[in-house]
Amino acid sequence: MIIQATLKFEVVVATHEDTFDSKMIEIVGGKEQGEIKGTIERIKTGEKIYVIDTSDLDGKLHGLNLGFLFYTATIKKCLDLGAEEFRSSYILNEYSKGVWNKIERNYYNCSLVERSKKVTYYCVKRDKEIL
Repeated sequence: MIIQATLKFEVVVATHEDTFDSKMIEIVGGKEQGEIKGTIERIKTGEKIYVIDTSDLDGKLHGLNLGFLFYTATIKKCLDLGAEEFRSSYILNEYSKGVWNKIERNYYNCSLVERSKKVTYYCVKRDKEIL
C-alpha cells in the first residue's frame, strides 16, 4: 500500500537589535521543524548584512529538499526586511554545504566568497535581485 502525504510549512523571520531568527513551522500542528539564527551586522553606510550563526532542520526532513526551500524563503524574507547581503556561516556542515551549493547553482546572485583559507562564505546580494 502506498500512502502519499503533503507537508506544508510557514517560514517566520523575526529581527531583534542585532540578531535574527527564522523558524519553519508545520502548518498542521504548529510544530517547529527548523530554525536559522544569526547576527545582523551594520556597516558605516547603514546597510545591513545578515549572517547565519546556526541552522537546524529536523532529521526526519533531510533529503526532501526542505532545507533548500527553508533557506531560500529565509533569504527572501531577510532581503524584504532590508538586508543588503545574506551570508552563510564560515563553518558549514555537509547538509548546509549541499544547500548553499544548490542555491549557488540555481540563483545568479549567490556566490562563494574566499577572503582567506579560514574566511570563506556564501553570499546573496540584493543588488542582483533574488529568488
